[in-house]
Amino acid sequence: MNTNKSDKYTKLKKLFALVTGVGVFVVSAIFSQTGFGFREPSMAWAGWALAIAVTVAELIFNTKVRNLNWTIIVVGIMAYVYSIYTNFVGFYALQGTPIVFWSADAIIPILGSIFMDVYPEMAVAWAMDAAGDGDLIGNVVEVSSDPENIFRKPIQSQKRPQPQHSPYVPKNKPQLGALNQRQQMFKTGNQTPEQIRRMLQQVENERNESHVSEYGA
Repeated sequence: MNTNKSDKYTKLKKLFALVTGVGVFVVSAIFSQTGFGFREPSMAWAGWALAIAVTVAELIFNTKVRNLNWTIIVVGIMAYVYSIYTNFVGFYALQGTPIVFWSADAIIPILGSIFMDVYPEMAVAWAMDAAGDGDLIGNVVEVSSDPENIFRKPIQSQKRPQPQHSPYVPKNKPQLGALNQRQQMFKTGNQTPEQIRRMLQQVENERNESHVSEYGA
């Protein structure tokens, strides 16, 4: 029963994450288009086109680094910088106040711009069970920590050749049971010299037959 409730709660969270992720994406696009700054109404489409293209570039960047290339990485980082800045400018443009960077009043626009730009990709990826496929911070840390080896695939261990066993099975195997019986007779000492000679001869004959069966056929 608790498992069913947990599954329902997880599905509800994923639904909220998907809806709010898409909603914040729309808000971010509005702020970014406003921050694009073209006064000419006929060029408004350019701001929208850039806002959508930047979001797509960010979605592509949110992939495991080993599946990307340097162009995608650089463009992805540029997309985040562009989108965050235009969101920041859009805050002041929509408020109708001059841009101020170094003041306490800039804290909300800065944090809001970063949140609007990072949250949609994060929320949608988690809602679609793709949170482990790469993320902004993880990719930036991996690229900055080891830029020379991020695209090198791990060396696959070579399998050692297994020894080849001969499929041959001797036709006539030595009769170990009879041999053990004769060894037991030797231990007891209850045999005549003639019996000892015959047993030794029989052992020798069995060995010869085994060698012939193994190498002579």
